[in-house]
Amino acid sequence: ERFLRVLEKGKLRSSLLPDGVTSHEGLLFPSTSQIGEDEDEVAVARRLVEEMEEQVAPIDFATAEAMGYSRYEAIVIASMIEAEAKIDSERPKVARVIYNRLEIGEKLGIDATVNYAIRDHKLDLTLSELAVDSPYNTRRYPGLPPTPIGAPGAEALSAAAEPADGDWLFYVLADCDGRHAFSATYDEFLVDKAAYEALGCS
Repeated sequence: ERFLRVLEKGKLRSSLLPDGVTSHEGLLFPSTSQIGEDEDEVAVARRLVEEMEEQVAPIDFATAEAMGYSRYEAIVIASMIEAEAKIDSERPKVARVIYNRLEIGEKLGIDATVNYAIRDHKLDLTLSELAVDSPYNTRRYPGLPPTPIGAPGAEALSAAAEPADGDWLFYVLADCDGRHAFSATYDEFLVDKAAYEALGCS
């Protein structure tokens, strides 16, 4: 509780936070840390904030910025990539899908943002959960959620900064190991989805 208060009450502020944003969601780097007995909540929070700043500092966000997105918005995108893709080589493709959908004004439709809105981690969301009225619900509202939905790692950050080239607008699981199939049309997506469902992955 004291740790959260440090981040919520302005006792510490990441340089990655834009004006008007106070939430440190997504701005604490997700890594294993050894915490000394003499470290208090301020020291721990500062270490995590500074590690994220160090991870972000060398990344060139020129491609994202050229598309009209700030560094913070790219971190928001990275947080969704982190939640959606478990295989590093797919992260730049997921990034491209997100940017492509944003470009044409298509809702992102990312279930991980719905889970964030309902504070859960469900694989099968109900219709009422998918319709939850929250700015984080990218199935209901277009554009980006207000803040990151989790802490992105280095690969997700790099993917958001430098997405793959492609015209994909959809992706769906392709095997039982977490790999995805990417498609440019809804018809192709439906074929890929049916192929995955036929596998019967639990």
